[in-house]
Amino acid sequence: MNFKTPLARLVRYLFQSREKWKARALENQQELRKIQVKTRDLEVSRKQWKKRAQQAEKELSLVKQDEQNSAKPIGASQEEGGVQKSIAVTHCDAPKWHSYPVAVIYLGICQVVRAFTGFRGGARSLEITAEVMGSESPSYSSIRLWTYRLGYYLLHRAIEHREDRIFITDMTVELGKSKCLLILGVSESRFRQADFCLTHHDTEVLALQIFTQAKG
Repeated sequence: MNFKTPLARLVRYLFQSREKWKARALENQQELRKIQVKTRDLEVSRKQWKKRAQQAEKELSLVKQDEQNSAKPIGASQEEGGVQKSIAVTHCDAPKWHSYPVAVIYLGICQVVRAFTGFRGGARSLEITAEVMGSESPSYSSIRLWTYRLGYYLLHRAIEHREDRIFITDMTVELGKSKCLLILGVSESRFRQADFCLTHHDTEVLALQIFTQAKG
């Protein structure tokens, strides 16, 4: 086969073409690697969000069950299928659909709302106590669920009507485009007993509403 192009130029051209092909192949491999990493990250993120959604659905279901049972007086006996069943009322007994006794639930909530240790800190504190007492300790997710249930109850309980109630409003908490309107209430007598220096425990939540737009 005879080429009109000089051999040296032809070799140089073929060498450059080969280098360009190698560069394109390397670029395609890098792009493929990026897509594989992104796909893997999306799959991991999807599994995490799916797990969170399932956990949230489970917690919501438990909260609804507790709300349905909260209308029944504690300590009263229930009749199911003609059999009398008493509800646990002592601090050593576990409430219905719960694994831990009332005392552990109370301590877990107090770690968060009174000691301000947070969910994980409260779980670690109860874990240390359980090691000394030789008992089981709850996880931080259990303490979080108990605290959420308490907050849900406080938001939906019947509010006592008072003529001397003082209202405190706040709308400074923001998360993205959402704003939180919080209305607290305190009686005048309690306000005077606290010597006009209130704490969180002196007030009660009267209303809580989330807005995306607020005018005025």
